[in-house]
Amino acid sequence: MAEALVIQERQEKEIAQALAIQERQQKEIAEALVIQERAEKEQERQKNEKLAAYLRSLGINPDEI
Repeated sequence: MAEALVIQERQEKEIAQALAIQERQQKEIAEALVIQERAEKEQERQKNEKLAAYLRSLGINPDEI
């Protein structure tokens, strides 16, 4: 009976560790998604700025479009 309790406790500990790992992985994925979104926004901003600079070089005010 005591051996069964030891086995059960070990299994519960392993499950708790697995859950902790899973939570950590989910947090890392969420952080990676935030970084990716920031990078995409920055790329879009740079693209828009490049287009605005091109329009200015043609004598067009991009704010009036």
